[in-house]
Amino acid sequence: MRLTGAPPSHALGRSFVTDNWIIDRKADVGRAVGRSFESEWSMANKWKTAKGFADLCELSAQWCEGKFENTLTYLGKPDPESEPILPLLAKCNRSGFFTTFSQPGGGSTDDGNAQRATVHGYADEELARRLYALGLETGLLVLAFPPGFDNDVNIPITTIDFQIYTWHGMTDGQPEKEDYRNQLTKDAYHSLLTSWQVILIDTEWGREEYLWDNLLEAIDGSETMFSTIPPEELDLETDFVC
Repeated sequence: MRLTGAPPSHALGRSFVTDNWIIDRKADVGRAVGRSFESEWSMANKWKTAKGFADLCELSAQWCEGKFENTLTYLGKPDPESEPILPLLAKCNRSGFFTTFSQPGGGSTDDGNAQRATVHGYADEELARRLYALGLETGLLVLAFPPGFDNDVNIPITTIDFQIYTWHGMTDGQPEKEDYRNQLTKDAYHSLLTSWQVILIDTEWGREEYLWDNLLEAIDGSETMFSTIPPEELDLETDFVC
């Protein structure tokens, strides 16, 4: 889950909507105090070994499998709440969907504490359009942005005590990727600059498996009857957002 103003991650260190959240967050802060984030990232920086997009995907898959700590933007291993979806995320990465943020669905709107299953990542145009088709065929909200596209719309994905707590959907285009420049080789960094961003959000609160089941079908190459390319007469050109 991403807190407003926090770096994206597959899940920050906390238990899902429990009284332990404040304690867990204090522990996160305590671990951060007295150490340099720059030195943590530079220590045994596996990301510097990536020569291109495929290597980034493989490293992300290995992180999901617990083979090393730290992503490009997050210090530490995946949060325990993400354990059920980690094998799925690893498969997505090895299939060309480089995931940088995710959270499982859970909770209930009846007590005001709920999450929408969400995943954000990078892909080439072919896969991005295949994933976008899920927004036409299923109950998922899917946003797909070409390289460098900025999006200012955020969608609520978490509620706590009947209040909106976190959002997702906004992208900063190239500036967002600037965070990766010093952590990657020139070729790996360029592969992100030229990739599409895709965000999938389950529109139903608390649903646990729906997004992941449909995502895996699309990753496996399931065919779609829908076209994700707008008709020429609409004149949407390159700023068309799927």
